[in-house]
Amino acid sequence: MENNDRYLSVKETAQMLNISVNYLAKLRSEKYNKDKDGNRSKFYIPYLQIGTAIRYKYSDLQEWIAKHTCA
Repeated sequence: MENNDRYLSVKETAQMLNISVNYLAKLRSEKYNKDKDGNRSKFYIPYLQIGTAIRYKYSDLQEWIAKHTCA
């Protein structure tokens, strides 16, 4: 498995983005996931849920960071 294909835990993801675990959970919530028309909001970060476990794909995080980086 390549480095970009690995999945990170919530804690690892929060550390990578330098945000709190609670804020990351807030971004996953329906309120922040969808805009008023039901489309994904600009804050949406793709994640995988297996039971109660949440995982973020490293390559998805890199794309999200690139998309939200101000020049």
